[in-house]
Amino acid sequence: MQPDSSHTPLSLIIRNDLAEDILYTATRNIGPTLRNRNSLRPDSFYSEAAIELRLNTEVARIDTKERQATTRDGEHFTYDRLLLATGAEPRRLPIPGANLPHVHTLRSLADCQVIIAAAKAAPRVLVIGASFIGLEVAASMRARGLEVHAVAPEKRLMERILGAQMGDFIRGLHEQHGVQFHLGDTVAAIESQRATLKSGQVLEAGLVVVGIGVRPRLALAEQAGLAIDRGVLVNENLETSISGIYAAGDIARWRFSRGGNGLIKGAWGRPGASRLEMIPYPVARYEP
Repeated sequence: MQPDSSHTPLSLIIRNDLAEDILYTATRNIGPTLRNRNSLRPDSFYSEAAIELRLNTEVARIDTKERQATTRDGEHFTYDRLLLATGAEPRRLPIPGANLPHVHTLRSLADCQVIIAAAKAAPRVLVIGASFIGLEVAASMRARGLEVHAVAPEKRLMERILGAQMGDFIRGLHEQHGVQFHLGDTVAAIESQRATLKSGQVLEAGLVVVGIGVRPRLALAEQAGLAIDRGVLVNENLETSISGIYAAGDIARWRFSRGGNGLIKGAWGRPGASRLEMIPYPVARYEP
């Protein structure tokens, strides 16, 4: 089962089209051509491969004893083997104003379309979080000539994953192109046209994009009784704690053998040939 193409995960869009930043290039064409270009497969692929594709269909329950999955509409599917790849959803801010209509997250092509439309009427943008996604949004909004402020709690960009030197380089690159950083701070509250930081500073912004990470969608795995530790635990073949059920992508966590305690998140592959998912996100896109 596959979601509507308008909800294609952003990670897949970026991975399939590394040469172009989806937000950066979508200004001129956000219609069917863009959606089709970023589809994983054409519809004909599934019929030719004898795959029954069910769009806009949500599985609500898995009966592991009967080996049966049931949809929200009550339809039943019997399986020999089952793969869970339910992905992740953006983390939400637990602050006043986080649900206002001008506050957005970026996870899908549909999210991208909404943000692009909102940017046309918002000269100032606030990006909350200095993740890969947050920095991509900052770069894309600056390329549109908008004033961009980025707020993040860390003192140095991406130091934990890339190191101090690379973090300083990334910050310098964005600042050269006009991004204004507010590091070591967080957003305490959001209003219709402004946001108040924990430090007391007030930033004007008609568009807010939140990029503070994602959490795996585990509800279905939990209902099925699979072993979970901040994700669905899998072995080297991506098989879960219940025989015949596999997990891959954002929800999967593999406990590697060395030391016995480490977990690696985000496994992709097939039984017998597992591998880690590594998505080479571009750092930023600016015209020379």
